[in-house]
Amino acid sequence: MHKSLFELHSKNEEKESLIGIISLNYDTVIDEAYKEFHGEPNYCFTSERKDDLPLLKLHGSFNWRGKKIYGKSKSIPILPIGTNKNYLSPPYNFIWGRAFELLVECEVLRIVGCSLSQNDTGLIDLLFKAHLERGKKIIMEIIDFQPQNSHHPIKTSYGFFHGIVEPKDIEGTLIADEAISKPEVGNPFKIWLRAKGEKTLDYRITETKYLKKCFDS
Repeated sequence: MHKSLFELHSKNEEKESLIGIISLNYDTVIDEAYKEFHGEPNYCFTSERKDDLPLLKLHGSFNWRGKKIYGKSKSIPILPIGTNKNYLSPPYNFIWGRAFELLVECEVLRIVGCSLSQNDTGLIDLLFKAHLERGKKIIMEIIDFQPQNSHHPIKTSYGFFHGIVEPKDIEGTLIADEAISKPEVGNPFKIWLRAKGEKTLDYRITETKYLKKCFDS
């Protein structure tokens, strides 16, 4: 599905521009998908700016052992799960600084598989500061299951972010699949990919390598 996401954006560049990926995960699934379409990931380890698409792993990554920073190999520590994290030392100060710049710039932030829990206070603070810097809301689309007869927990907990869009309301009525309200079936990311793919690519879906697999039962 991660490769489907990159493939979708690669075929929809005339309508939407993907300016960056922000991840809280330690695994390398998104990294491998990135490589398929963009080559070696631009992790933004330093203040040096590159034109490559940023892949910002805010808490670190399992594959960062021995990565080079300023020409020297360095073992980059992973920031453990919890509320007390230090983002001030390299490379995390550069990564978080670039994430702030992306959030200020972006029009639509798609939240996939993140609950914005109490362990994510750093990210919530980053979102708040980005809103202040922008002076206007960021559209925040929640790609997750839609609770029946109630708001999504992110909408309930962070209603002060006025741009939050629940799954059922993304792009009006983009997601018509009733499985989006049934956690026991389906996958919300896959449901969104199907709906977005149908809307933006239509018949061209058959020409894709990965996206068309999201339509398999």
